Amino acid sequence: MTRSSRPLGTIADIPTKASARQGFEKRQRRSDKSLEEGKMKCSVWLDEIVHARLREFAFLNNTSIQQVFLEGLDLVFSKYGEPSIAELKQKAG
Repeated sequence: MTRSSRPLGTIADIPTKASARQGFEKRQRRSDKSLEEGKMKCSVWLDEIVHARLREFAFLNNTSIQQVFLEGLDLVFSKYGEPSIAELKQKAG
């Protein structure tokens, strides 16, 4: 294993407790907002080439990766005879 040639930072580069706390609070607010909306995070691991193609596909189709995934989930649900996302939301009220 080779060592990084990147120079080490200075003591000023180390985050302070205050800045670390601010970062945590920002992430927490984002998480709280999602919970208020009844949303859950679902991560997926992709090969780098697949991720690059997904980003390009979303860009070329003027949409977001999120929307591409939701459309894909709808197709999978349909294939297996499950209700669509819209139908699930409607049932949930």
